[in-house]
Amino acid sequence: MKSDYLRAIESFALRAFLIAIGFQLFALLILVFGSDKVAVIQGAIIGIEESRMEQFKYDVKLQFYLFLNLFKIAGILLFGIPWAVLRFSKIFRDNGLETKKNEG
Repeated sequence: MKSDYLRAIESFALRAFLIAIGFQLFALLILVFGSDKVAVIQGAIIGIEESRMEQFKYDVKLQFYLFLNLFKIAGILLFGIPWAVLRFSKIFRDNGLETKKNEG
């Protein structure tokens, strides 16, 4: 029972970590290829003047980059490290050895 519970947590952590990585890659593509367009759209929505748009574009890129860094750190701390600990923990290795000994 305990092993099944830990394996379920491991599976969840791995899936969440992969989703976080996918989201980061998508956001990176937006940052690299479309950040100016996104900044123009956001600037128009919130009413940034045309004369201040260049500074606004720079600020949006910087804030988006900082958001990606925070998201990466959170993904690693909340999902990546727990998955690695559960995946390579002694509990799973010992349980697998006991199962093989019982079968053989």
